[in-house]
Amino acid sequence: MADMRWFMEKLDKLGELKTIDAEVDWKLEAGAIAGMNQRVSDGKHALWMRNIKGYPGMSQLWCLWVSPRRQAWRRMAIAMDLDPDMDWYTFQETLLDRFAHPIKPIEVTAAGAPCKENIMMGEDVNLFKFPFALIHGIDGARFQTMMTQCVKDPDTGWVNWGQYRFQLLTRNKMTGLQLAGQHGPTIYYLKYEARGQDMPFAFMIGYDPLVFVASTMAQPAGVWEAEIAGAMRGAPLELVRCETNDLLVDANAEIVIEGIERPYERADEGPFGEYQGYAHGRVRSPVYRVTCITHRNNPILPIVNEGMFVTDTACVGASTFGVAALENIRRTRPDWPIASMCNLISPSWSLVVISTDVPYPGYKEDLVHYLFSHKMMILAQHII
Repeated sequence: MADMRWFMEKLDKLGELKTIDAEVDWKLEAGAIAGMNQRVSDGKHALWMRNIKGYPGMSQLWCLWVSPRRQAWRRMAIAMDLDPDMDWYTFQETLLDRFAHPIKPIEVTAAGAPCKENIMMGEDVNLFKFPFALIHGIDGARFQTMMTQCVKDPDTGWVNWGQYRFQLLTRNKMTGLQLAGQHGPTIYYLKYEARGQDMPFAFMIGYDPLVFVASTMAQPAGVWEAEIAGAMRGAPLELVRCETNDLLVDANAEIVIEGIERPYERADEGPFGEYQGYAHGRVRSPVYRVTCITHRNNPILPIVNEGMFVTDTACVGASTFGVAALENIRRTRPDWPIASMCNLISPSWSLVVISTDVPYPGYKEDLVHYLFSHKMMILAQHII
């Protein structure tokens, strides 16, 4: 079964994983090294920092998705077990074909789940036992930036796996960015809050790499990201039930954090150095109360250093953003002659480039209006 360690082995065999055994401080130093690697290496190496100051036996993984500027989809192809050197059009059509065949996950027992090797409950819960990083000098606290939040709609049962950062507050409390319109942080939570109910959550850290990809994409209503990750993998994910709620998580995750969000409980989130290259200020956001942490032996924390290009976020966005919108168009407007859509890496999600014939006057205007009605375009400002 593919997991993050399997992905690391593949990168190592290709010469794209650099191991750092010298001691590195989680406080700014690790982020600075990763940031410089993003700016100067042009996607040559992911960085595995195996000696984090104060955290023996634990490690950090940076720049996991960072790829060459002219081939932003390279690491995605590797994660999908495809030819790393494939061209964009072949990658696009392969991804579209797999999107069309979602695969339901399978549930395994706790005994067969590596993420259950260690269990911390109640008073034993301590977030500071893990090397979460202070990434940028502007950041207000330690953040985790590569993980997936799992929550369930109380009305429909639709489970959302979304990529949302969290910030450490105390040993058993976190907060995270909450943007209007996002399923987990706002739409679902506000339903629970209006009813005076706690919302159960789980955060997965370090799992099948394609889970991260699926959780960054805007899926159609009712679609579970676990099935999309399975589609991209070509095999079902192995999931296991949480210890304190009924949510299912990747059985091969490095760390799983479980808990509840209480109604009307807020704390300051931020500042944080964001993906646009600017600092995001403080926002009053709901509080995550952690009730349980399970983790693998010698856990590895994958971390995104947001900000200066080329970043993990920019490469994943450039590899999937336009393809997801193109899948929607081909399904609903098959008469439109679009050959390709891609999101350029350098403006990070804000610029979409389309290759198409123009079959009738006013077609370009129709296409642009259609695209800006698609939720994948919420972050895009420009279309070529």
